[in-house]
Amino acid sequence: MTPLLFVLALTAATPAPPAALDTALARAAGEAGQWQAAARLWRGRTRSAPNDGDAWAGLGLALARLGDDEAALAALDRAAVLGIERPGLATARGQALLRRGAAAEAVTAFDRALAADPHDLAGLVGLGVAWALLGQRDAALAAFDRALALDPLDMAARHNRARLLAAP
Repeated sequence: MTPLLFVLALTAATPAPPAALDTALARAAGEAGQWQAAARLWRGRTRSAPNDGDAWAGLGLALARLGDDEAALAALDRAAVLGIERPGLATARGQALLRRGAAAEAVTAFDRALAADPHDLAGLVGLGVAWALLGQRDAALAAFDRALALDPLDMAARHNRARLLAAP
């Protein structure tokens, strides 16, 4: 029995992994498309370091990929309050807003993303969808055309542009 107690004592005394390891594991999970694992790891990081803007940004991106738009928007907002601004975050925000039906707010988010990175393909497609939802056909076509100029084979841009042209 003594060896078992000794092992338990060692386990209880083992410190939590350093923040850098948590962050590296969360990033690796996201890069591997393991969004639930990434969200869990980022959530743990935000609990242990509530002022870590990168952790809130990572959590927001992971939650957006999982379709938890309300929580994603809250996490992305917290990252912005903490001074974290990246084009990918604005694009994720725009996509979450689109899924919520907030097309006008999505246009603002996509415009912010494209101001930082005019070659953000997902941002251009999202902008086109948002404009289409708002009934702004010409603006939507312009966004899809910009996306296709960057990648003529982009299926989302091609599909959305074709549907818009086929609509009465």
